[in-house]
Amino acid sequence: MLGERLMPELVKLLDRPAVSYGKGAIVGVDGEMEHGGACVHPTLGKPMRAVIGGGEAIISSNVKVAAAGASLDVPLGHKDDSWSFPHFDTITVSVADAPRPNEILLVMAIADGGRLQPFDNPHRVADHWGRALGELQGPACVKAQLERAKIGGFTRALGRQ
Repeated sequence: MLGERLMPELVKLLDRPAVSYGKGAIVGVDGEMEHGGACVHPTLGKPMRAVIGGGEAIISSNVKVAAAGASLDVPLGHKDDSWSFPHFDTITVSVADAPRPNEILLVMAIADGGRLQPFDNPHRVADHWGRALGELQGPACVKAQLERAKIGGFTRALGRQ
């Protein structure tokens, strides 16, 4: 099977043990979404869990029907803890000439850590940017920073006008 052949090679590319994973498929325009689901779930899931060990949590997935060159956002999640917010992430994958109308492009994605700068705690926003944010605390602090980021980019979010 494809997953059993490729997953051991994929794990070798990481510097540390894999802790998050995801899978997906893009079905060519002559196919149906269910064709991708049928390939992704049993064919990739079991080999992914076997190779990285553990696998208490579900393996997030995304499947769609699209033309060659389309992109697929593959969700990543912690292999054992579905609620590990620092491990919620995505990887966008595309192949310029795939899938052809009668093909299915399968994707296995793994990571050896969570996001580099997860904002899982509102109080870390101030710590991350190395400055106090005045009177704002908790969720209000995060909301203000996100609004600034939308308006003027990161230089405004950092407090520089």
